[in-house]
Amino acid sequence: MTTNTTINFDLLDAGIEDAATGAHGYEHDQSNWVAVVSPHEEPDHPCGTAMCLAGFVAIRAGAEVPKPIYDYFMGAWDIPYWDVNPETGQLDSRHGVHVATFARKRLGISDDQADALFAGSNTLRVLRAMRDYLRDNPDATYAELNDIRIRNH
Repeated sequence: MTTNTTINFDLLDAGIEDAATGAHGYEHDQSNWVAVVSPHEEPDHPCGTAMCLAGFVAIRAGAEVPKPIYDYFMGAWDIPYWDVNPETGQLDSRHGVHVATFARKRLGISDDQADALFAGSNTLRVLRAMRDYLRDNPDATYAELNDIRIRNH
């Protein structure tokens, strides 16, 4: 099979292992790009955050992470956006790209592969299985990766 895809497996491996170990002080939560773990903590107490694989990959690739902001009206911590400069990874809410796009480009994967890898229902086991499948099938389709998800849940 001829491949057209060059995937950055070093970055993908690092992102998955960072998610597994809670690296950089973040918990793994595949259902959020980045989220506050305990949003209703008092405003003078910093709160923990969690992120998905795209977030861990983005950090490894140099992306800046937005700081939680306490919303006094809602009485909760929030992270309003995560857009970064596509070249530098610095926060850029006006002209930046979403963190998932940044991570996808740094990984060298297709939109469909990113949709499969970054899906909110993925567990670490599923992410590792998808990565292993991509090693042998770098042009894998969404359907193939979704089949991996189904078989490994």
